[in-house]
Amino acid sequence: MTAIRRSLLIAACCVAVVGCPTIPDAAPPAVSDPTTFLGLAVAEATRLVDRMERMRLYVDIADGYLAIDDIVSARGLARSALALGRDVAETEEGVIARVRMLALLGAIGDPIAATVMAEAVAFVDQSSDDRIRATLLPLIVQSALASGEQLRAGLRDTVDQVLIIEEPALRVETIVRVAQAYQAAEAGLSVAGLIQQAIPAARSVANPSRRLLLIASLARLATTAQDADLVVRLTRIAKAEVDGIGAIESVADSRYALQAIELFARAGAVDVSRRIEERLVDPAAVIRAAAVLARGAVSAAERRATLERVARGIDAIDDDLRRAETRLLVASELFDAAAPVRSTQLTSAVQSALVDTPRLQDSVELLQGVARLRVRLDQIGPLTELLDGARDEYIRGVIALAAAEQLIADNRFGLADDFLVVALLASDRATFLADALREQVVPGFVRTSSARLAIRTIERMEDRTLRARAVARFAVLAEPEGLMTSILRSDLASVLAGR
Repeated sequence: MTAIRRSLLIAACCVAVVGCPTIPDAAPPAVSDPTTFLGLAVAEATRLVDRMERMRLYVDIADGYLAIDDIVSARGLARSALALGRDVAETEEGVIARVRMLALLGAIGDPIAATVMAEAVAFVDQSSDDRIRATLLPLIVQSALASGEQLRAGLRDTVDQVLIIEEPALRVETIVRVAQAYQAAEAGLSVAGLIQQAIPAARSVANPSRRLLLIASLARLATTAQDADLVVRLTRIAKAEVDGIGAIESVADSRYALQAIELFARAGAVDVSRRIEERLVDPAAVIRAAAVLARGAVSAAERRATLERVARGIDAIDDDLRRAETRLLVASELFDAAAPVRSTQLTSAVQSALVDTPRLQDSVELLQGVARLRVRLDQIGPLTELLDGARDEYIRGVIALAAAEQLIADNRFGLADDFLVVALLASDRATFLADALREQVVPGFVRTSSARLAIRTIERMEDRTLRARAVARFAVLAEPEGLMTSILRSDLASVLAGR
């Protein structure tokens, strides 16, 4: 298969590029060498009329230059991106785009980073929309922390704006995201104060299941911060909350409860998780909760026994899709518990249901999950049958991409290439979203070191914006990995020139 398909790909013909309007004579930002992969990506991005899209791509490509220590080119692209953002700076989208530049500006030591941050903070301060605050404040904190010491000093006042958010659940969720940013950056700030400020808001949320989820999120934060006293306090609060609620019946409330169960278990409060589990009524939720808690079993045998027990209740789930999703979850957990035979049986049952119940094929996530598990089980034959049964070429491509991504994660690059080719050929036959598939195929080929096949994929793309994105991703991944040769540089240049 590989040799034949690759020969077909190498012989692929060029296509006319359509989609987003372009600027043929626009001068790209100056970079050290415009003929490299990154330089060609800059030129391709420059042809786009959409200023926001160009702005994003310049920032992405600048990260590629940073990866090869070309600070001068990275700084030039960052400055060009900022210039593009002038006319959109006062919109939420524009501010978000500029905030995402903070880490880049800090990494290259550009003093304008402080101005960008001040403008973003002022925008939030002037807004009366809680949603904007909840979106932007964690981004500002995360980007400022990633940019280095120069922006960290002024963050305290910025963080305090979280407390202005009126809606309690949104305030707690935002505090959690801000605290997670500090923990991820290892910035040395104790998050205990933030957690303590969030507790009253979490307890005031009307929905009991969502209230438990918010408290669980805070408990998990406290565990990560190694604040044992705070974990004990939150656990005590959670127990009181659980004791005060009745049965958890609705699907929506069950989702909140399941997330809380997992977070409390990860925080070491398994007893709280079990108390919540006892309140669940929905059959699918009961099984999922048991599967999650079985991960903490004292032995693999005990875990397998629990999973076998709950698997017997799967048929009691009324909804076809939720039944299939739950069966696949248990199959995955059984694989992790070293029970491949039983995992295979359940996975095959899900795959049979896809044939017997056509509406299940509308669930892309379910199809992707089956594909990934077939790869983990090393069952390429049934995976091929899954591909053959896809209801259209786009779905076939999505399934093949999921399989390829799992194979790449498992370092099985040769076989991953084969499934990337399947996805690419599916895009050739697809009647919609063909270039959306190709955009995802390109980085896959780069990760398998098949740069030539990635270029052949780019050659097929017709939508100008999606092609510019694909070229940027290709360049940012390929050049730092040393995949660039003079032949491939010339090949990509010819493709982008339409020759």
